[in-house]
Amino acid sequence: MSISDSAADSPQSIGLTGTGTLAAPVVNSVVPSTLLMGTTATLTIKGSNFAQGASLSFTNGQGSAPSVNSVTVVSTTSIQASVTAPSNGPKSNRTFDVVVTNPDGNSGTLPGGLTVVASGPVVSLSTSSLNFGTRQINTTSNPQTVTLTNAGTSTLNITGITVTGTNAGDFSQTNNCGSSVSAGNSCTISVTFTPTATGTRTGVLTITDNAGDSPQTVSLSGTGESTSTPTVRLTPSSLTFSSQKVGSTSPAQTVSLTNTGTADLTISGIAATGDFAQSNNCPGTVTAGSSCTISVTFTPTTTGTRTGAVTITDNAGTSPQTVSLAGTGVSSTAVVVESVSPNNLPRGTSATLTITGLNFAQGASLSFTNGQGSAPSVNSVTVVSTTSIQAVVTTPSSGPKNNRTFDVVVTNPDGSSGTLSGGFTVTYP
Repeated sequence: MSISDSAADSPQSIGLTGTGTLAAPVVNSVVPSTLLMGTTATLTIKGSNFAQGASLSFTNGQGSAPSVNSVTVVSTTSIQASVTAPSNGPKSNRTFDVVVTNPDGNSGTLPGGLTVVASGPVVSLSTSSLNFGTRQINTTSNPQTVTLTNAGTSTLNITGITVTGTNAGDFSQTNNCGSSVSAGNSCTISVTFTPTATGTRTGVLTITDNAGDSPQTVSLSGTGESTSTPTVRLTPSSLTFSSQKVGSTSPAQTVSLTNTGTADLTISGIAATGDFAQSNNCPGTVTAGSSCTISVTFTPTTTGTRTGAVTITDNAGTSPQTVSLAGTGVSSTAVVVESVSPNNLPRGTSATLTITGLNFAQGASLSFTNGQGSAPSVNSVTVVSTTSIQAVVTTPSSGPKNNRTFDVVVTNPDGSSGTLSGGFTVTYP
């Protein structure tokens, strides 16, 4: 490289050297791609980046590889080679990788590019194994198929297609192969699985014929499953606890666990999460048709909505099963309105209502808010206890001609109050 400039030693020069190499060869195709055992043919190998002096080899096949008699590099994209297939070896078709190697050591491979075809009949099976998965005992699966192809050069004579092995009686086969299959043709073997017992079941499909590798086999497997299974029913599937003072424990609510299946239910664990605790009388094994009881309590650790779950782990197919849990933690001094009974009255009538909740104080008042039209009037209020109020209420005799819902509010003398939203309805007519 020369540089011309205004310096006294212009021009300056830099010597450059390098070595050119071909890219690695690529093998795209081989024609013909099959050779009969013991025969010689001229193969045409197509690809790219072939260099003069390139060599040809065959690898990764069963038995002796074809021998290469001569190699002619026609161009960078074409090679012609005289090749002889071995005359002996396994009596089945054998596939080899085709490798072109340039003088610089770079090579390219066409996997499975050449097949040596055995003389005589050759059996090719579409699969070497069939797995039928899990099936209930004494029921029959859908058939699975094996395709048998005579990939050889002469007729395949079949002397038998049978099922053998440890649990041969659990498998059955039918086929349309007949007594012979001509060269290049195929037939189908259909296999079904009918387990007679639980657990892993195995067999072997065996084909006996005049091919060199007779008998050929296909392994068969499946799992038998008992028709008797445990089934868990939980009643109810969720529990909701009313407002509970922080740090105090609610009365227990119960869940019934019933095994509605036809086999024993084996329980390995019952556990509660969150601010909830459980106890139960469930044995380790609950027989079919039997039940047990899980008791759950709620002890809120803080105010607000609290959630959790009871989880049952067992041998049923739906394990683990869960019961969702919810409750509300309230301050030890907060007024809470939980229920009103009755919770509705026709308009223009009077009745005594019972209001239940928490932290009602003597002198507490009752009111109805956020409803359409006039609210019910409160004639008297009696605080029976901190958890119960009785009040005589009269509903308005006029107003909108439809049902009207009101919030129920209890207010203590210190101004603290609690509300049950939509707790009371004035009905029409």
